[in-house]
Amino acid sequence: MAYSAPVYIESFVGSPFYMGLLLASSSVVGFIADVVIGKIFGNKNYYFFLFWTIIIGLSFPLSLLTLPPLIPLFLLAMSSWGIYFELMEFSSFHFVSEVERRLDNAKSWGTIYSFKSCAYLVGPLIASFLIASDTKFPFLAATLFFLFSLLASLFFHLTLGRKVHPHLPPPPPKRTILDEFIIWRLLFRHVWPVWLFTLTAIMVDATFWSVGTLLSEELKSSHPFGGWLITAYMAPNLLAIILVQRAARWGKRHIAFLTGIISGLFLFVAGFTTSTPLLLLFVFISSFFSGIAVPEILAASEDYITRLRGLGNDMIALERTASSLAYIIGPILAGAFAGVVGNQRTLSLVGLVSTTLAVAILIATPRKILLPQKALSQLEEKLKLVK
Repeated sequence: MAYSAPVYIESFVGSPFYMGLLLASSSVVGFIADVVIGKIFGNKNYYFFLFWTIIIGLSFPLSLLTLPPLIPLFLLAMSSWGIYFELMEFSSFHFVSEVERRLDNAKSWGTIYSFKSCAYLVGPLIASFLIASDTKFPFLAATLFFLFSLLASLFFHLTLGRKVHPHLPPPPPKRTILDEFIIWRLLFRHVWPVWLFTLTAIMVDATFWSVGTLLSEELKSSHPFGGWLITAYMAPNLLAIILVQRAARWGKRHIAFLTGIISGLFLFVAGFTTSTPLLLLFVFISSFFSGIAVPEILAASEDYITRLRGLGNDMIALERTASSLAYIIGPILAGAFAGVVGNQRTLSLVGLVSTTLAVAILIATPRKILLPQKALSQLEEKLKLVK
């Protein structure tokens, strides 16, 4: 879906910028979903989020498969994508927090990231093959995959899943949207380096899954290896679990920042090479270092979620806003760049932006980040009394 949707939508709107706007609309809905999920579903376990991930996700390929290619219907489809993606991430964060030990957070996120990367590696190969026959075939395949996932998750839950009894915090007091933003503001003052770096890293990912897919199709027509761009981007991430386990000893945040800088530099160089094999090599190396950076920064966020206990869901929601904003800004920015300098040069501009931000964050980040536990506890007590 991530590979096929940009290609399918761009073929009807005729502009990478408008395609980027439509893709970004999913993250606008995702941002709203972060607020609602954090506010309402504070005491649900990972399986609740997983089940609804699959149900909502199923509606995305079905809508593109069955509905006419009209912009309002594209917006409707992208809305379901935005909700689906946020639910999936909430499920992952809750699983690691509820089931795994805190010492294993980096290892757990490395494992999750490796399996995701495997799917993102195989998916574009399948999608590229199916698109050659019909642009709607990938959505039929995605529908079948979702139905299989639904049956597999139900089987797991009814047989093995009952053996897992995560300790859940008591349900939080009912809050208004204003209460939620007050909590986010308290948290943001302390965790802004992690939040901002997450935004930066996911913006690069959003670029590859918007303009990058168009570049892949463009290169495919001029070089036999051109269609392997997304594969070169995703393949190194399969090593994430090994890389993350070895790097974690030096501190999650600083390893994330340093590898993020290196990743951005190679991406910057990739946009200027005239050789397709060299382009793939530079993208591969860039992705190798981002394959360390992203799980490390997610593991750092998971540490804060674990420490916050009853307010962990608020930290998840805040972390997810960074990703949602990245998928709003990323496709729009990449689409605007592509309209001016072309798809390949867009990689350089995005690499330059991500490197600059990562350097600034590394310099400005305090040596140790302390969470406002006392202020948050006082706020929670106040909310309980008021409600």
